[in-house]
Amino acid sequence: MYSFTHLILTGLACGLLGLLIGIISTRSLNPQERENRDLEEHLQKTEEKLSDYQQEMAEHFKQTALLVNNLTSSYKDIYNHLTNDAIRLGNIDINNPAIINNPQLAIKAKLEAGQPIEPPKDYAPKKDPDAPGTLSENYGLDPGHIKHKPAEEK
Repeated sequence: MYSFTHLILTGLACGLLGLLIGIISTRSLNPQERENRDLEEHLQKTEEKLSDYQQEMAEHFKQTALLVNNLTSSYKDIYNHLTNDAIRLGNIDINNPAIINNPQLAIKAKLEAGQPIEPPKDYAPKKDPDAPGTLSENYGLDPGHIKHKPAEEK
């Protein structure tokens, strides 16, 4: 009937098939493997959420910066509008710090007041025409402490 070799081959085939089924079932039914897969999935979802959150934060700060720039521009426009109308409609002191801080308004106010416009000086002007200038050797010294050197003889 059946030969001994058929019986051995059938036994080996069944053993290999059983071993294969055992390995597959052990891996799929192993609680540690299942837990590892669940943790990997959870980690992947968490990373996606973090990435989405970071993107939302970047968009939020970009929008906030844009709105703050618009707000600053609006405040500047309101300030210029009020200063221009104050100069145009009222008697405004040209030495007002609000006008001094805005060079264009200071020039406009001086022109409207009939004052001459001079370029800025790079030195301190004299308070008294007879006083020594800032480049004088004895500028800022007490006249009683000045020692004159005797003229050298030739």
